[in-house]
Amino acid sequence: MLDMGVETLGTRGERIGDRRGNAVHVDHAAFSANLLLARDTLPGGTKLFHVIKGDGYGLTIDRTVKLGLADDVDGFCVGTPEEAIAAVEVANGKPVILFTGSLPAELGKVARPGLIVTVNSIEALQVATQVADLDFLLELDCGFGRFG
Repeated sequence: MLDMGVETLGTRGERIGDRRGNAVHVDHAAFSANLLLARDTLPGGTKLFHVIKGDGYGLTIDRTVKLGLADDVDGFCVGTPEEAIAAVEVANGKPVILFTGSLPAELGKVARPGLIVTVNSIEALQVATQVADLDFLLELDCGFGRFG
């Protein structure tokens, strides 16, 4: 894992960089403002999930989940089983959805409280119904030969 350096830039966010000079600026105020705008625009009771993929776009799952927790998002969506397991560990009881399809053989390995796995095949559905305490989201083929 790359050793990330962090330079605080005041209340507007932080600059996160690596040893090669690559950097991304995380603007916490902008994130909060966008989330507030979404909450004010959508009907009351609408759940807002923070989508995190690619190891939090390189920022790490831990750091990116904590960003969402700071603004009380309703849950998280991640792209790999490894990200799902890491996110559940820091999500403070908020639900985590593994939104990519899960292989039948992997379902028992990722099953844990707080994690909702996506099932998108008959084989995975058959296994999912047999795994104790597995919450899952069933994604059906929409008729175009793909799921979604």
